[in-house]
Parts: sequence; structure tokens; C-alpha cells
Amino acid sequence: REAALNSQADEIDVYICHITAEVIEAIVDTPLGNRIYRLGDSERHDPQDTNIEPAAFLAAARGFPKLEDVYIPKGSSMGGPGFYIDLSRASSRIDCLDICDVDTTDACVAAACAHLRLVHLGLHGLEDLTPGIVESIVAGQAAKTLTQITIKYAADSLRAVDMLRLVTGCPKLEDLEWYIREDLHDRAELDEAPLKAIEELLESRGGNTACYAIGEWNQDELDPDCIFD
Repeated sequence: REAALNSQADEIDVYICHITAEVIEAIVDTPLGNRIYRLGDSERHDPQDTNIEPAAFLAAARGFPKLEDVYIPKGSSMGGPGFYIDLSRASSRIDCLDICDVDTTDACVAAACAHLRLVHLGLHGLEDLTPGIVESIVAGQAAKTLTQITIKYAADSLRAVDMLRLVTGCPKLEDLEWYIREDLHDRAELDEAPLKAIEELLESRGGNTACYAIGEWNQDELDPDCIFD
């Protein structure tokens, strides 16, 4: 709390640590707490050993007046769909959500999209997800507000036709990033017709069509090659 009272920082970079509600509550009602707009990981890394408890996220949503961006690290477990309902009740400002919690299910995604008015949704490394996440997203209120979706090495059985349904069901979506392992390209059925339809929809909205599905990612490359180039 002493650091929060005397710092000019506007974010907290959490890395390989354990954040409880008590840590957050020590920062609430301080200049730092009043400036924080993002919580989880400021550099968009995915530190497996970072554990932010659900109660800590909820305390931040209630106590940080500018918080709008939540990043749930891989080492954190939110305990199921109920967390996202509680998050929406704690704050109406959350519009950016990245989920790396490996226990995330389709029901968790459905709860987040049903109760939060998201502009950005990121699903990273979530092996328990199925193609049902398309319905989980498009059936919620977030489908009307989402402009950017990132699906990175998650829901391995997703196909190009599923992604087309996703783009069609989110009328404001402009930026779609779909990362799939190279050995899953055949399963993804990357046929020309759905891929062209995805591209045309994104182009019609003035969005990012440069690379909407890529193969293996090399962390040393800032701009991985598109598998369709």
C-alpha cells in the first residue's frame, strides 16, 4: 500500500507471483488503484506460475474505477462459469478479456459473453474448449459488441466453417486471429470457400484481413507467416 500511495505507475506487471484479494484491497483507494486500467499481465505474456485468485479479480473490478481490461494467466483458476457472472456484477466497465485459465470450458466462455459487453476476447491455449464456443459467443450479448477475437491454440477441433459462423454471428467483428498448430491444418478443413467468405466479411467491415489463421508461432518473429500466403 505504501508503494501504491507514492508511485506514479499506472499498471501492475504481475509475473510469477500469487495475488490475493488482500493485495488488491491494499491498493484500492490509492492513486495507483485509481489509475489501473489493466490487470493480469501488462506485457501480454502467459506466465504459468502467476496465480491471481478469483476474489482478487473481483476486488479489483469493484475497487479500481478505470479497470477495463482483464487478463487471466495460465496459473490462475477461476473455478467455473460463476466467476464471469460475478465479474459482470462487480463492474460494467470490463470490455477486454483474455483467458488462459486451462480449466476453462465452453460454459465459461458462454457466461463471459452472456454477461459482459466485450470488445475484445482472447482464448489462449485452452484444450478443453470445443467448437461449441462459437455458439457460446454468438448467443451472448457480447456478439453485438465484439470487434476483435483471438483464438490461439484453443479448441483444436475448430474448422474454417466454424470460424465463418463466428464471423457471421458477430456483426461488428473486424479483427480475427486464429492460431492453429500446423499438424491440425487438415482437421481444420481450410477450404477455399469458407476462407474466402471470412475474408470478404472482414473486408466489408474495414477490418484486418492480413492474416486470419497462421501455423506454428516463433516467439522471435513479431509477424509470423500466414499459411495462406
